[in-house]
Amino acid sequence: MRKNLQNISLSYWKLIVNNKDLLICYMYYTCHFYTLLLFVTVLNALRGIHWGNVSQNGIMTVHLSHGQAEIISLACKGHNLFVTGQGGTGKSTVVREIISNLQAVGRKVSVVCSSGIACTVYDPGVASTVHSYYGLGIADLFWGQLVERSSKNSVVIEASMSSQRMLELVNAIHHRLRDNKCNRPFGGKQLILVGEFLQLRPVPNDLDEGSFMFLAPIFQNAITHRYELTEVLRQNNLEFLSVLKDIRVGKCSENSLDYLRSLSRPLETPQDEISHIYFKRLPVALHNRLALQNLPLPEFTF
Repeated sequence: MRKNLQNISLSYWKLIVNNKDLLICYMYYTCHFYTLLLFVTVLNALRGIHWGNVSQNGIMTVHLSHGQAEIISLACKGHNLFVTGQGGTGKSTVVREIISNLQAVGRKVSVVCSSGIACTVYDPGVASTVHSYYGLGIADLFWGQLVERSSKNSVVIEASMSSQRMLELVNAIHHRLRDNKCNRPFGGKQLILVGEFLQLRPVPNDLDEGSFMFLAPIFQNAITHRYELTEVLRQNNLEFLSVLKDIRVGKCSENSLDYLRSLSRPLETPQDEISHIYFKRLPVALHNRLALQNLPLPEFTF
């Protein structure tokens, strides 16, 4: 069987070689076939970087504004960025698209957040706190000790509650990891900062004044591309959006106050369904203990 196939193949090639027209036709279509194959390969590679709205498989996934698409384009070109905007403008969506685009071209991406709550915005295992990722603990050690305990690198940092000192520590860590051989900011690593500084400010301690990250000289020199997303995608009530914008900058006009007062109404919610919010863990533990004791059933210990 194999011998017969070899004979047929040999006869086929002799026919092509001995016939000039067949040979030219074969070369013509072969050339076009490989050209088409190259075109398809390049097209698939470009689809891996899905600017704006197209995913790896070419399916429309999310609708991005012009500003969001521009940010993602700059991120994929390797620029350092700062992205801000009030709640609901799509900052988390931008981060997810940046991660997806960078990973599609084989780049390793780490998402680092200023708090554990901020990590929950992303899928499990995607994000880590800045203290956990860099091995900083509670960042209560001196510079040299902190740098010695830290390793690895980051790309995207949720910056809302990260302080000036934290950004300077990250810069020092990356330089130390490169043995101080690179003069570029963050040891040559790309850094994308995403956050809203008008929400919760950095928390000070004995070694950290709690200054805003943007006050750091390294921020001014290294983060040259800065964007504010202004189109709120989460709400379409214009009056409510106007109130949110006022409160965001610490203001409350008469119109905003009137609108908030108009929302006052009796809430027909059963007492046991009301959520109680406390600022510290101890009152939370006491409330939960009292609620447990008031249950009309015997208590079991496991």
